[in-house]
Amino acid sequence: MLDTQSGIRILDAEGRPMPSAASYKASDSISRELGSWQPPLQSADRSMLPEKARAEGRAKDLVRNNGYARGAVQNQKDRIVGASYKLQLQPVYKLLGITAKVAAAWASQVEVAFHAWADDPDCWIDAQRKRTFSQFVREMSGTEMVQGEGFLVRQWRPSPSGYATCFTTVEPERVSTPGVQGLLNNQEEVLPNGNRVRAGVELDAWGAAVAYHIRTKHQQDFGYLASTTVGQWDRVTKLNEFGWRQVIHLFEVEQADQTRGFSAMASTLQKLKMMDMQEDLELQLSQLGTAFAMYIKTPLGRQRAKEIMGADDEEGMMKFTQMCMAAQEAFYGSAGVNINGVKLPTLYPDDEIGVLQPHNQAANHEQFKEGLMRQNARGWGMSFEEASGDFSKTSYSSARAAMQIAWQYVLAKRAAIADKAATLMFRLWFDEAIVRGTIAPPPGVRYWPDNSTQMGQIFAWLTSCAWIGAGKIVLDEFKQAKANEVGLATHQVALDDILAENGNDLERLLDGHVRTREMFEERGLPLPEYLGGAPKTARTPEQNAADDAAAAQQD
Repeated sequence: MLDTQSGIRILDAEGRPMPSAASYKASDSISRELGSWQPPLQSADRSMLPEKARAEGRAKDLVRNNGYARGAVQNQKDRIVGASYKLQLQPVYKLLGITAKVAAAWASQVEVAFHAWADDPDCWIDAQRKRTFSQFVREMSGTEMVQGEGFLVRQWRPSPSGYATCFTTVEPERVSTPGVQGLLNNQEEVLPNGNRVRAGVELDAWGAAVAYHIRTKHQQDFGYLASTTVGQWDRVTKLNEFGWRQVIHLFEVEQADQTRGFSAMASTLQKLKMMDMQEDLELQLSQLGTAFAMYIKTPLGRQRAKEIMGADDEEGMMKFTQMCMAAQEAFYGSAGVNINGVKLPTLYPDDEIGVLQPHNQAANHEQFKEGLMRQNARGWGMSFEEASGDFSKTSYSSARAAMQIAWQYVLAKRAAIADKAATLMFRLWFDEAIVRGTIAPPPGVRYWPDNSTQMGQIFAWLTSCAWIGAGKIVLDEFKQAKANEVGLATHQVALDDILAENGNDLERLLDGHVRTREMFEERGLPLPEYLGGAPKTARTPEQNAADDAAAAQQD
């Protein structure tokens, strides 16, 4: 390093010139603040895979034992998926060569057939008969948040529904390289066919997944639940011999050549655990202060005994002390003293209880906790109010802005995980339904062309779909309704888009209006204005004043 003013060159301990200051402070290598901070540049798998198991184990532990972490995962499911995930089939009618009306009529029939099977309470969609379609999608959304990815495996189990397609979920840690314990490695295994196995995923020369190596049982079930096959793996190809998916691997790619997902909670684990520990310490301190709020101390100690005995008679003072303690026990009883059910400790003469008081006893605990929760909320893609459940310090404007930012995260995560899982599951059912003949292609569409490439295109055009999940949180329904009204009047939005944003389906809503109108007419009741009834006559100020006067007289 050269001092430009004095011309003096500064050398290090070995006589070499010290490096000069960096052009960018961010790359400074000699400052006290940044000198020891030298993180390496690594590939996605090199940085993630060796630490994946440990980080995700900690994330799962916090979800089990921390209320905020548990609530965050629950909130992730509720806002991305909601109670039910509804199909909106949108066949590409222009490429299929049919009209929009034909496509809409056909799509409506397919939607009804799919949900009749997928949402059946007997859970025919689940090989274990435990979950409905919406529950599968909710589970994938939660698992992706905790472990960064989710796995669905297609199974074949005939059912009374008429379909054999069903699914099971697989814990991400079960997908691992055979013979390797956990994921604490980043080594590849090269197979004789030239494929590479990395963290349980078999990759071809392009880096595309062709198969998955899945433990038959969870590795922690060894010696438990009679599991004796934890050391065995099944190789499940991504596609079967007919070209249909067998494994659905869901994760959001963040870097090039990334093989597996990583927990979205990883960046918040340290601070969430620290907050958890502080909460426990504060609770223990409170309990300690309550437990020793009162105690009984006798004044008949050594000095008082000496005054009574009149001499330094050790044996006499010992007998006197024992006599006092016996009298004390006889007076208080062996159970001690109880005040409102709380037992007071009785001390040995001259003994006292001392409780250490911390120098910074919860003075800024709530501010500290709030600061950590704001960081956690940002890491989870939530607003502080959503993550903490605390709306007491928020104004309408700030809450609305926070919810809008969080909604963008919901839309992106829904498209990357929930919509993808739902669409692939729907396509596998659709394939079976077409083959069985329970679903027919739209009139004018030839589903079995001679060209296999053209068949793939037709399948993709027929199964193009969108999904309706949980609606957007609305803070002021009246203001939102007025905004929607203006948007419709100025042709900035479509009615079906507004309803989908609120978690509703246009066709279902209109069908409900038709049924409601029919019920009013069958019973001879006047129709409400929104169903085409006569509009109410506006009341005059005189009529309102008369009604107010009549109400005042009744009071």
